[in-house]
Amino acid sequence: QLWAEQGGGDPQEARTALGPILLSLSTGGVIELLLFGCALDDPMLRACVMESLSIIWAIGQLWSDTMLDEEEEHTGSVRKLPFRELPLVVWLLKFARNSFAAPDDEEDENAVPKPLSRLVASFLSASVAILFQQTHSLYREVTMALGGNAYGSMDVPRFHQVLLGQHSDCLEARHWLLRVLRRAVCGGDTQHSIIAGADRGKYESNRLLQLGLGRQNAVQWALSFAGSAEMANFPTWSEALAILSGSLGEHRVATLRALAVTSWMATQVARSWTGANSRGYHLQALRSLTRVVAAASRGLGSASDALSILEALQSTLDGWVSEIAKAEEAEISLGDDRDMVVRVAWGTCAAVAAVQAKAGQMRKVASDAAVAAQLELALQTLSKFRGSAVLRFSSSAARATSDVIAAIISEKQEAVAVLEQSVLLLAACPTSRVLHCMVANLVSCVTAVTDGSSSSKGVRTLTALGQHFEEGALLALFRMAAAFRELPKDIDHRAGASAVQALVSLPWRAEASWRAQALAAQVLHETISPQPGDSDFKKLMKALLRGSKGASASTAEQRNTAARLLSSVLAKCR
Repeated sequence: QLWAEQGGGDPQEARTALGPILLSLSTGGVIELLLFGCALDDPMLRACVMESLSIIWAIGQLWSDTMLDEEEEHTGSVRKLPFRELPLVVWLLKFARNSFAAPDDEEDENAVPKPLSRLVASFLSASVAILFQQTHSLYREVTMALGGNAYGSMDVPRFHQVLLGQHSDCLEARHWLLRVLRRAVCGGDTQHSIIAGADRGKYESNRLLQLGLGRQNAVQWALSFAGSAEMANFPTWSEALAILSGSLGEHRVATLRALAVTSWMATQVARSWTGANSRGYHLQALRSLTRVVAAASRGLGSASDALSILEALQSTLDGWVSEIAKAEEAEISLGDDRDMVVRVAWGTCAAVAAVQAKAGQMRKVASDAAVAAQLELALQTLSKFRGSAVLRFSSSAARATSDVIAAIISEKQEAVAVLEQSVLLLAACPTSRVLHCMVANLVSCVTAVTDGSSSSKGVRTLTALGQHFEEGALLALFRMAAAFRELPKDIDHRAGASAVQALVSLPWRAEASWRAQALAAQVLHETISPQPGDSDFKKLMKALLRGSKGASASTAEQRNTAARLLSSVLAKCR
């Protein structure tokens, strides 16, 4: 037990033994870590943190003025501190203790006080190192912030004074403040926030964090300074972007739109960095911007948000296309970056498609067309990731691009999951040749017959997806029929026909099969003038005419309706 807890023993011996320990705790990062832990939501962990800080504070009381005065009076010894910053450290601990809000049940002696705001905890934690640097440009600001007895607010202390003050080193001051914000938002990790966005509302510290960021417009200020070449260098810019990525709450895209981040990102993609490592800075900037898009896509709330996230994605893709082309000229490999960008782009497009499909009839046609155009543009841009020599987006380029995307995505996801995403994307962007090729290839992959068996694992897996997947495939066929009706007849629709053939060949339930046949026939009737001798056409007609044994009378009648539609396709053959 410590002397401070026992209340006995020789104070001078205790000081001699505990002085070096207290110095080590103060300068070795222990106090910083414990102060940051004051924002923990778990009451047990928070109680342990507070107990640890109480012990450190009790050790510091060995050098309190009262105790030293009494000892000096009785022994005549000269007062001596283990380190000169000790009074400031003790005052900081007292300040932190008094800043806690009382627990809900104040009558319960075992109740733990509520957590500090993560903004305040991060500020107090970062202030410890400055207390040991009297020449630091922020020494005066930090000591002034600790001048009161407590800080009951959820905001960063002296936020605007530090951000806008005339310090000896303004760039360093802003960088320090943004690092405080980033640690509060991301917990020290520049890529991931402490708690996933979907769970944030459950925790008191996250609620305080969001309120504090909003009250001080912290994210807006951070992006404003980061976007200025005169007021921010690359480290400061990186901190600001980490704040943006980590502060995106449950409605991430709405936050992007409210902060006008889409246009800000477009300017940052084209930003030129100075210095010997300018190209390295540009690559890191693109990676950070890509992570922001990935974070935002996970919180896509409604169909109206789709255009915002797709515009942010497109500006980032354009930057990567330029960077990859430069890397190829310099014979530098960016394979890992390319794979990461393709996965983020595909995931973002799939998230948009899922929201579009979920919105159903609530969407406006004009909005659908704009989203489809943005999706098509993003998928076409991915074709350029195969090499800078791709100048024209042709059918062969679409097939090659779909192969590249499928190979990269399938490394992290099963082919069936990628197929489900592809079908949803096809419903949102029904004229995309890349998606036509992907659907055809993926269906062929997952339904491949193994060892001559008529029922492969792929077929069983598709059947297990159930009605939800079937409805998505039917929606894709319906959208293809509607979209192809507006296209010129001289456009090459072979990729689209292969997608139709693949979808119709799926193991449909009897009650859904006739709908698929009818829609496929409508697509063919609107878009192509096939030749009876065409082998691909024969395969497609065989798939359309395939029936299920044991169909009920009503199903047979529905299939007859599909057959009449097929006859209209055959009538177009010459």
